[in-house]
Amino acid sequence: MINTRDCLGQKRIVVLLVEDSKSHESLLARLTTPVDGFSFSVLHSTRVDEIPAYMKDSDIDAIVVGLQHSDRTALRSFEQAKSFAGEIPLIGVVSKGADILVAELIRHGAEDCLANEEASPALLARTICHAVARRRLQQALDDRFRGSDFRWSSQVERLSASDGSCSASQRLPGNSLGD
Repeated sequence: MINTRDCLGQKRIVVLLVEDSKSHESLLARLTTPVDGFSFSVLHSTRVDEIPAYMKDSDIDAIVVGLQHSDRTALRSFEQAKSFAGEIPLIGVVSKGADILVAELIRHGAEDCLANEEASPALLARTICHAVARRRLQQALDDRFRGSDFRWSSQVERLSASDGSCSASQRLPGNSLGD
């Protein structure tokens, strides 16, 4: 059972669903299904380039991007969405078995990725909740260290750009594990 209210301190999250394929009706239905008394307010766009207009008119908490295209087209769409999203967490929804695409999306800043065929209402709710909570924690850490040279988001970006291993020079301040 998901306790998304405890996770976010709110009962409703505003989600922008960007999906242009036939599967969007199914994904939209799963996003609008209440889970454990928690629900989403879902805005729907069929085009990535409409994201700025939605952001101007609404306080969006997360963006779910349907990426049912070829890997190259999906990555290009995701990068465009990322350029518009700013600090809003992005969750990719891909076709089952798109493991290489998932790895690329995570490397390019997706908070998480799900296979469309396996994304139940409960899994979508938990994934979105955790993505929003992680982003808020990241922002709180950046605020906490404001004025110092340390930025949590830049640490994450640096690790994402590397092979994932963490050398002594990349460890977070105060982390003496392995030293």
